Amino acid sequence: MASGASLLTLTGHTDLVFGVAFSADGKKIATASWDSTGKVWDAATGQELLTLSGHNGPVWDVAFSPAERGARLATASADSTIILWDASTGRRLITLFGHTDVADSVAFSPDGARLATTGQDQTVHFYTLPINQLTDQARSKLTRPFTLEECEKYLQADTCPAAP
Repeated sequence: MASGASLLTLTGHTDLVFGVAFSADGKKIATASWDSTGKVWDAATGQELLTLSGHNGPVWDVAFSPAERGARLATASADSTIILWDASTGRRLITLFGHTDVADSVAFSPDGARLATTGQDQTVHFYTLPINQLTDQARSKLTRPFTLEECEKYLQADTCPAAP
């Protein structure tokens, strides 16, 4: 094989692909696409493992967490949200809000404890992880209990946690 030749070609997105990331162990590849999805692929075979559906606009970037051998993924979207996913199951863990325009980049800190995001609103946001810390942080800023609608939207939960 000639130097620089492609070993794998990943096909499955239905529109432009913007972002790509390897898991920390190198066994998986994640992609971000204009088709409003992210995908997870087997890096050895090119087999599609997961489709991450949940954004309402093009997905600009994707990143694996370095902690826990890439157990989480983050996607940034033109719908101005960031979604954290379970990288093994594709289950949405939480949707992060804050940008007022396209969220176009995501990066985990080396220890996986923080997530940085950039947006076309000229801002950078830093989020504390893991998820329970985000939930506790949000709850500490509320002066009232979450409504059921807020629990569904922000916590992806069918019931609300007990008031602090």
